[in-house]
Amino acid sequence: MGVTPEAVVRAERRLEALRARVLLDSAARRMDRSRLRASTPYLVGHLIVDLRRSTGWRLLPTRIRSLVGRPRRRRTSGGRLHLPSLEAPRQPGVALAAVRDDLLAELGGALGIVPADPAWFDHQFLDTDLVIAEVGRLSRKGSAARAVRSLLGTAGTHDQPRVLWDVSDSGPLPGGLGAPADVVVVESNVRAAELAHSHRGTPIVVVPGIAAHRVPGPRAQSAPDGVHICFAPLWTPARRPHRLPDLDDLLLGAREVGTLSILDDSPRRRRRLRYPHDVTTSVLRKSLAATRAEHLRDRHIVLHAHPSQDRIDPSLFAALTSRTPVVSVPHRGVEEIFGSDVPMPSGRAEIADVLTNLLDPTARDRTAHLGWRRVMGSHSAEHVSGRILRAAGLPAVEDSKPTVDVIIATNRPGQVGFAFDNVRRQLHPFVRPILVAHGDGFDIPDLRNRLSEFPGAILVEMPATRTLGECLNAGVDAGDGDWFAKFDDDDWYGPHYLSDMLLARRITDSAVLGKRSVYMHFESDGTTVLRHPDKEYFRIGLVAGPTLLVDRSRLGSIRFPALNVGEDTGFLAACSDAGLRPFSTDRFNFVQMRRANPGSHTWEVDETALRRDSVPVGSGLRLDVVEV
Repeated sequence: MGVTPEAVVRAERRLEALRARVLLDSAARRMDRSRLRASTPYLVGHLIVDLRRSTGWRLLPTRIRSLVGRPRRRRTSGGRLHLPSLEAPRQPGVALAAVRDDLLAELGGALGIVPADPAWFDHQFLDTDLVIAEVGRLSRKGSAARAVRSLLGTAGTHDQPRVLWDVSDSGPLPGGLGAPADVVVVESNVRAAELAHSHRGTPIVVVPGIAAHRVPGPRAQSAPDGVHICFAPLWTPARRPHRLPDLDDLLLGAREVGTLSILDDSPRRRRRLRYPHDVTTSVLRKSLAATRAEHLRDRHIVLHAHPSQDRIDPSLFAALTSRTPVVSVPHRGVEEIFGSDVPMPSGRAEIADVLTNLLDPTARDRTAHLGWRRVMGSHSAEHVSGRILRAAGLPAVEDSKPTVDVIIATNRPGQVGFAFDNVRRQLHPFVRPILVAHGDGFDIPDLRNRLSEFPGAILVEMPATRTLGECLNAGVDAGDGDWFAKFDDDDWYGPHYLSDMLLARRITDSAVLGKRSVYMHFESDGTTVLRHPDKEYFRIGLVAGPTLLVDRSRLGSIRFPALNVGEDTGFLAACSDAGLRPFSTDRFNFVQMRRANPGSHTWEVDETALRRDSVPVGSGLRLDVVEV
């Protein structure tokens, strides 16, 4: 008796169901809930499409089904359930990675990483453009080394670029793994120079650390018992015993200044590090790796003392990403990457002096902002992934520097020069002024001549009968830059104003950026204050009108209302109603100027009201505090 075609079809379906169940069960065991949700479109998306037959949904275990989405109840001829399609848009550089969890999480958003499963390498390569394998002391032997070799070997058969992420301090790459690698990633310049001799012709990318996408949040103020200083060690004296005196100086100098906490969950390390007896130690009971970032965000100052003079402790990047200042012992790697943005005092007395200066909240925030600017401007996941993709010969989204139209609507010819100085001062490379001359009294030929200094500058003439809101709309419609910024003709904008505002794009998806905490200078008595302190780095309904920076592509039909007063408030309200709630950035590099005569301003408000929610900064125009 022969085998019927129906039996063959049934057998093939059972085999397909078994393979799908094995793959999904393996994924459930190897990945936690958040990682599976993040990688679902690439790992199981194509399977969902294949399984969209009447019984396909039954192949998904309950724990997987809850992650990929609730099935849509759509009646068909058979009354069955169908899963929605989870196909995601393809992007270059989707990576199949065998790396540690923290690296996978840091790069996942920029590369679309798929965690590698050795049992299903061939199947997973269907949606992979790049392979990343991590090697180091822990992956030189055993199953980890075999998995890396298998991954790289399979990548070679599929002609996929292979990236070897080396976390070793020194020595050759284990087991000749460097031979099949197309790109080698290292964590210090010294390691890069060492491998350059043994792997000539192989591109080497230096990645000292990655700034994770994390909204810093408002800066914490000093606690009643003083400034909290934190140290999170990753080393033991057996590796670098000669650096223990530096560590003792750092801890003892910090102990003289504020409350010191040591985040160390290793009893063996605590015994061997021999912390000074008069240092108060706070010991974590949970895993240090899991709690490092959340604890660093709650500290005022973080100490850095990596055992190697070239590699940088990841806690430094985590702290600076959270806008927490870092004080380091003298360190070659830190100096090469951060320069003076991270203080590196030498000796206990100098360490105590630096930390004492950081007791002042303004000095602390300025130091933190310098470090935040450096990591977000050069070491974000987008920067790192772009360097890796380009080294592997893959198309990469460049670290885009968007074009910005600076809209200046003014009815005062005497302020045009001051406004142009603000534009000229900006360090962002792609800035174009759009001057809206509102009313009579302007020397138009002279304005055109002065605008010729700025490539692509635009002059818009508006009659005096039009409102300020209509003038701003004319400026918005005249430009085509990626973003547009609203500059008032009498406020001061620092060199880093636009570049720092645009860095905030890396931590928020908001289309409207601005400042709620702003410095204000009063001409009447010559003082400077900080209005609305502690309103930084979160979404908020209202930001200062002169600080608006808007993503033009997401604005749609929203425009300023035809008003002379309150046009900014009306615009922000319309943005919030459309789901574009503004994001408040830092308070630095901008001063709102108030003349002695309130009637000379479009916004006529009493000084008493402006000072109500403010803290004094000092006498004079305090650019030494404002400009960072």
